[in-house]
Amino acid sequence: MESGDFGVDVRWGGSVGNTRANQVRTSLEAAGYAAKLRQDFGDGWIVRLGPMPGAEVGKILETFLL
Repeated sequence: MESGDFGVDVRWGGSVGNTRANQVRTSLEAAGYAAKLRQDFGDGWIVRLGPMPGAEVGKILETFLL
């Protein structure tokens, strides 16, 4: 049986990718979310969240990423 939880990965690239990813991760952690930052191939940076209920994913997208 599946848990119904979801995860979110958001990737930034380029010269400001690390800066932007760190800003978003810091904001998420200040709001109580456990966010992980990892380097992707080349100049990419990924902020990873989850697992979490689908309703939380929607809140995160609206609040921090749109």
